[in-house]
Amino acid sequence: MAILDRDLTVVEANSELLGLLNGSAKHLIGQHLKELLHPSIQQRVLRLFGQLAEGRCGHIATHAVLQRNANSAFTGRLTAVTVESPPQTVSTIVLLVSPDENPTPALKPLKNRLSGLNVKILEGIAAGNSTTQLASQLYLSRQGVEYHVSTMLRKFSVPNRAALVSKAYSAGMFSIGSWPPKILVEGLRQ
Repeated sequence: MAILDRDLTVVEANSELLGLLNGSAKHLIGQHLKELLHPSIQQRVLRLFGQLAEGRCGHIATHAVLQRNANSAFTGRLTAVTVESPPQTVSTIVLLVSPDENPTPALKPLKNRLSGLNVKILEGIAAGNSTTQLASQLYLSRQGVEYHVSTMLRKFSVPNRAALVSKAYSAGMFSIGSWPPKILVEGLRQ
């Protein structure tokens, strides 16, 4: 359990939550909720919590992915309620984190960094562009595009383009709800 202020900053956290996140109170207190969430779900969850902080709803319950650290995450249920003081003004938010009994093991962020060109190629593949279209857009030869695609297939340990996009999406590299697909900028471009 944690207490958040209206700005979604952690004010207090109990020992159970600290244990789940492998952190100390000193590490967790003062962090924004965004820092606890896996990049793949940050936008959606922050939108819900924004509505909660603005007083547009009194409680929320959603499934989420939380990060223990840069290399480990777990899935669970977030339940949050507002505490109002003075009337009709949200002063704090009480957050309850319930981890799933069977955690998903494949939620580690990919350590493989992508260059700006590889980011553009991966976004193009995710949008359904052909090798010829990508080559034309990026001023490369078809063989140049294929070289970069095969390099990413090896880096991500996947057999084909569909698996490449799926693995990148499951690792939280893509922004949710955007079209054409966009890679999240935070830490993914060299």
